[in-house]
Amino acid sequence: MKKNAMCGILLCLAFAAPRAAAQSVFSLDEILNPALASELRSQKKLSRVEYTTTPPRLEFFPKTELGKKAPAMWQEEKAPYFTGEMLYLIQKTTAQNDIEKATRVIRAISTLEGIQYYSNTRKKFDTLYKTCYMIDNPESRKKIPDVIGKIEDKQHYFYLHDNSFGKCAYTIDFERTDSEVSNFFSNIDPLKILLFNSVKSRHLKIYIVLTDAGDSFLMYFLIQSLFPATPINENVMTKSFTARADAIAQWFGDNYYKAR
Repeated sequence: MKKNAMCGILLCLAFAAPRAAAQSVFSLDEILNPALASELRSQKKLSRVEYTTTPPRLEFFPKTELGKKAPAMWQEEKAPYFTGEMLYLIQKTTAQNDIEKATRVIRAISTLEGIQYYSNTRKKFDTLYKTCYMIDNPESRKKIPDVIGKIEDKQHYFYLHDNSFGKCAYTIDFERTDSEVSNFFSNIDPLKILLFNSVKSRHLKIYIVLTDAGDSFLMYFLIQSLFPATPINENVMTKSFTARADAIAQWFGDNYYKAR
């Protein structure tokens, strides 16, 4: 009887293991509207932009633990004037959960330095970030290595020299679950639009959620900003923000394939 009971337990564990592994990744149809998921599978990239003086609606964020935090990312007194949402489907090298490798890639902030993007203003490819590195704090701004290990329990900072927006320090927060990782950053210094300081401190917020969806990663961008409402600013910022999201998605894919 004991032998039969032990065999039964082992048999149950053998069948339970594959089911547990299957639960470690998401299905696109579970975390996105099925019609949206179908369109994303076909196009590999989707984007939407909204200009409004009232609280914006968000339509693309995945229905996951980290994705559901997107609507609460903007905490400023005035609503953002610009809201852009982008979705990318990035092919993986395995169907198994690979969020550990993805986490190492997306936290390696210094590797953003030197990445290329297509400048819609100049009509050519150019260097997007001339300088990019982590700093110890916003006051001394001493360069430090990329942070590793468990880093969700405190706020971090990095410094960026953007080809269009100039030099700026940012706050950055990391979060991680078993199947997702996120970066949330916001500007400390004002940003320039056409040589003018038009985006005040804390008035640019970017939330990136990377979700393991089996054979692909789902990459969600939420970009929100508050700046003077003029047609010129709208045109510049729409092109600039979407180009940066494209470049960062490309950066992640390239570095994921190279990472061990």
